[in-house]
Amino acid sequence: MKSFLMLLKSILIDFIDNKPQNKHSISLHSNHLITAINNALQEQAPIHIISHEKSVTGTLIKYDKLEGQVILNDSKNNLTSIIPLNEIEKVTLLPKTSTNNNH
Repeated sequence: MKSFLMLLKSILIDFIDNKPQNKHSISLHSNHLITAINNALQEQAPIHIISHEKSVTGTLIKYDKLEGQVILNDSKNNLTSIIPLNEIEKVTLLPKTSTNNNH
């Protein structure tokens, strides 16, 4: 009920001011990616990221919300990658044993 009243209030304000407020579009794909990234950070689980240019498997070091990018450490190749969120096509959480077997 509270959300309905907030929506009604927003519509009334738009009508009275005669100018609609700018609404941000909701992207289900980006919300799904961010949820998977946050889960990987909390669990310290390895992830596999598929982007436009390459695919990388490793542990997530940092998710920078302001810059919209992910910093990923690939321990197999001893490489750190910075991948912008808009280039990521798919994020998959991996079992923790998948990186332990590589050593």
